[in-house]
Amino acid sequence: MRKKGNLDEVVLQTLKSGALNVLEIQNSIKNSKDYKKTISKPKTFKETFIRLLRDNEILVSGYNIDSPNIDGKKIRSFNFNRLIFSVNKTDPLEIENLIFKCFFTDECDIKTRRDFKNSFMQKLNLIYNSRKNQWNKAFSNTYTEPLTDKVVLWLESERLLINNLQKEPWELNAEEYEKWIRYYMERLKSSSEPHHEIKSLQKKYKHYKIRFLENEVIDNLIPLHNPHKSRIFRMHHLVKDSELTDAEFLDNEIEVQGLKGKSDEEIEAYLVFTWPASDEKFIEWELGFSFPSRNTNDVENLFDEVMKYLKLKEPDKKEFITKLAYALSDDSESDILFNEIIEKVTGESL
Repeated sequence: MRKKGNLDEVVLQTLKSGALNVLEIQNSIKNSKDYKKTISKPKTFKETFIRLLRDNEILVSGYNIDSPNIDGKKIRSFNFNRLIFSVNKTDPLEIENLIFKCFFTDECDIKTRRDFKNSFMQKLNLIYNSRKNQWNKAFSNTYTEPLTDKVVLWLESERLLINNLQKEPWELNAEEYEKWIRYYMERLKSSSEPHHEIKSLQKKYKHYKIRFLENEVIDNLIPLHNPHKSRIFRMHHLVKDSELTDAEFLDNEIEVQGLKGKSDEEIEAYLVFTWPASDEKFIEWELGFSFPSRNTNDVENLFDEVMKYLKLKEPDKKEFITKLAYALSDDSESDILFNEIIEKVTGESL
């Protein structure tokens, strides 16, 4: 926890006047006691900026490469002192005033536009970083295990139901589907036939494993209440045993469905089967978004698209600006609002 009144706070106060490079910040606060304590320790001084960046209180808004005499040296390599930092604006009213200044006054200089752009890019980066963390966590907490007894019963029950529907086709609604699946599951559990015993069914479906995220209860994932989710369940939660090749896996499934010896056309027409999704597609489905992969140019282009939309297409500019200001702030619903704006502008969500 940072102590109030130390160099971190002095830097934040200094940056409230506008974006500055490191050397300008040093010159501005050189009489500060906190500055004098740390200026002889370059590493400690840099740690101040790292802390503020990590806490999202400031952001790197540029790199001064145009002034060769900024520190009295020729540009030969990357120089920390040339980094330009800005305060990360999070108050919606402050951001709203900034955007209005850009669009409805004669005061929209380079600095004002840059501050607006920094808020936009910082928000986008925060969302991307949050999503990357969610993806990394999901990958670390994705598991595959043998099928539970209930999943095996469900698979066999649906197979029996589909076989009967092939013989006497009729459309099932969700209520009828659940009734028949539960009927078959109960019949299988109480059956005295050896090939219907759980051990036998486990062996029959041993080419499958079930994939799930941490804290998901496997038996609760089975789509007993909706036949349309059956395909989704198979695609995302059922995966092949990793020791089997794709060909071996398909052979097992053909045998389970009673299609051994049938022609390719018959198998294709009859087989109720979807190849398992990759881990990436599974996590994308679970989280509701793909892995963030936009680069700096993508972020720049997205900002330009929002600017162009606001200038040329949005009829109610005032309402749009207010919504955008809250989307760029630290409001509890800011991420939702930001995504709504991006979807409105581009036709696609983040």
